Amino acid sequence: MMKTLVKERFYLIPSIYQVVHDEPAPSLQDPVELSKHFDDVYKLYLRRLSDFEMTNQIDHTRENELTSLLSELIRVKRQLNEG
Repeated sequence: MMKTLVKERFYLIPSIYQVVHDEPAPSLQDPVELSKHFDDVYKLYLRRLSDFEMTNQIDHTRENELTSLLSELIRVKRQLNEG
């Protein structure tokens, strides 16, 4: 019997410390999945915001990351309200 090994590739993006998997993204049409996604992004946003508040430097990378996270929160909230 032969076993097939599936290798999952992933990439570490050091600027935002996230792992990107090389697989299709899950569908976020289900309200339960949207709600989970909103919670995850919200928690991440709060953590990054508190880090941003504690530092004395204004880094453009952190500024862009906070802006992106806030945009994602707004987008998901709209989808939740529409569905």
